[in-house]
Amino acid sequence: MEGEPQPVISWKSVIGFVGWLLLLAGAFLIVLGCSSLIGSSCSPRLVIRSLAATGTGAFLLLARWVVWGDEEESRGRSSPKSRLKQLLRTAVTYAILGILLAVFLAIGFV
Repeated sequence: MEGEPQPVISWKSVIGFVGWLLLLAGAFLIVLGCSSLIGSSCSPRLVIRSLAATGTGAFLLLARWVVWGDEEESRGRSSPKSRLKQLLRTAVTYAILGILLAVFLAIGFV
């Protein structure tokens, strides 16, 4: 009995590729668009499109990680729910650190 053949390209790899493509394209767009090399200025439309592309790419990569996890680390050991909890804990930690950094910077500039 042979098993079902595995697809050559999986949804996981397609979502990862599109996520990285959008993330890098958004960053490249803002860096090149606001650069003095080509002599253009940062327009609000350019900034919004760049942020939208970068945010969409980051969201796709995040969704890929939450749904499928890391290849090496999570083989059957963690569920999407536990990865989401880990993500929320990390986000709260970084938010608290960001607020503390902003307070220290504000105190330093006053």
